[in-house]
Amino acid sequence: MKRLLFVYFLLFSTVHVLAANVYFDAPTNNSNYYINKTDGRVGVDYHIMTVSSYFVCDWYGARVQHPDGSWDLYQNGQSGGWVFSQTGRYTIEGAVHVVEDLKGNTNYYIYSNYIYINVVDTNHYAITSASIIGPTTINLNQNYTWNAEASPSNVYTPLSYQWWYENLGGASPSSSLSISPDLPGTGTWYKIGTNSSSLTTSFSENSAIYCVVTDGQGNSATSNTLTLTVTLSRIAKNDNTSTANIGLVNEGANIGSQLEEETIPTRYSLSDNYPNPFNPSTTIHYAMPKDGFVTLKVYDILGNVVKTLVNQYQTKGRYDINFNAVNLASGIYFYRLQSGNFISTKKMLLLK
Repeated sequence: MKRLLFVYFLLFSTVHVLAANVYFDAPTNNSNYYINKTDGRVGVDYHIMTVSSYFVCDWYGARVQHPDGSWDLYQNGQSGGWVFSQTGRYTIEGAVHVVEDLKGNTNYYIYSNYIYINVVDTNHYAITSASIIGPTTINLNQNYTWNAEASPSNVYTPLSYQWWYENLGGASPSSSLSISPDLPGTGTWYKIGTNSSSLTTSFSENSAIYCVVTDGQGNSATSNTLTLTVTLSRIAKNDNTSTANIGLVNEGANIGSQLEEETIPTRYSLSDNYPNPFNPSTTIHYAMPKDGFVTLKVYDILGNVVKTLVNQYQTKGRYDINFNAVNLASGIYFYRLQSGNFISTKKMLLLK
């Protein structure tokens, strides 16, 4: 008799359905999740619980709000999860569909309280600065390449690039680029329609360029501005001052002067450094029979890059590069020159 009275009380007493009856036992509120160093992602699992015995539910679901404020659609399941690659604060909400409760109410939803989690990336950082490197003295109507770089090196990816151009003399770059508007005037900056870390074009008048680099988290940095001087001579002189100012040459490496046109080499060559052995500096000489992008790097015996001496577009000619190894340990090092299809490597010995 007592059991029948208890059942009668459950059936006919007032039932209050609260959000507290639906909750997450995973994840926990205000917990941190750390992005994996290998793939740049982190997985977050959830599980929804109900504590009330006053209703029967036939559907569970959860949705997430991203750091930008946008909500995903509900995904089905009492358990599930997401994979995140963007850092920030996320909001998670659960819901259940009630078929019927003991009060006779049918077909409604109960929503959980919000759960907040933080996705943290200790392996990558927001972009702090950007720079562009490339020639500042160029030949008339000849294609050159400029490259944009972001700092620090382990910024959030993917990176996006927006190049800007100012016509200082009334002419426009080659028609291969999409520039808006089509006929830029002087004294105004215009977007160059390319999302690439490099810009290749030609100029017929003095010009200026810069680039805005945006990391994968939406942080942006504006590069230095390069003023480009167009020359009518066949060979543009190497501009040591301007390249050093924009960080083309690492500390300890100075690009030497290009020799006169009548001594232009007929083939590529990389000479032995002098002196060798050396302490702490030595000179590396190379020759280029045609214009092109040049890299000259120094490697240790394990193959690690210890110094980048040249990383820029250069005109044909002969170059002397000073390498200062004051901060390096004694031992065998290799220097490697690459321009186009030409690659050459030589060995040198640092004795302290």
